[in-house]
Amino acid sequence: MRIKVLLSLIATLLLFSCKSKQQENNNNTASADADTTIVKDNTALKQASAQEILAKREVPVLCYHQIRNWLPSDGKRAHDDIIAPDRFESHVKMLADSGYNSILPNQLYDYLVFGKKLPEKPIMFTFDDTDLDQFTVAAPTLKKYGFKGVYFIMTVAIGKKGRISYMSKAQIKQLSDEDNTIASHTYDHKNFADFKDEDWKTQI
Repeated sequence: MRIKVLLSLIATLLLFSCKSKQQENNNNTASADADTTIVKDNTALKQASAQEILAKREVPVLCYHQIRNWLPSDGKRAHDDIIAPDRFESHVKMLADSGYNSILPNQLYDYLVFGKKLPEKPIMFTFDDTDLDQFTVAAPTLKKYGFKGVYFIMTVAIGKKGRISYMSKAQIKQLSDEDNTIASHTYDHKNFADFKDEDWKTQI
């Protein structure tokens, strides 16, 4: 059951990913070579069984939310979702200096299901909730060190400004154009357990 859920989540993520034309690069991001690029037709490839997938080497996936300094008004729960920009950069720099290579969901899926090769020391950077600082702080920091990221967009928040500001459509498109992955974080972040039939059309 766990593996079916895993594959369903990966497939859903890929379905809602905005993939722009791949650009060549010679930095820490895994190159789009024959070993790591998803092929258009995998039907001829043997799919791994659940047992084979579970036995494979795991890939670390990092999840970030707000990349900013704490405010006096932030509660304890908010502190758990906030990382200061300088501390975030220290994470990214350490991983770059240690030889890690960022990968994206299509590469992880191909590795797990079809046995495609991953680069040495693969890692995935993910960001939830569409916060503007992910565009203004996180994305430039990743780019500085040659990494790509996965941005899970909560569509109800797009373009909104306030105590917490969110990315615009143009900014989200720019992230996609720069070969990051744009993925679904539902419409308004409600609990799946509460969804009715019609809710799935709105949320997904």
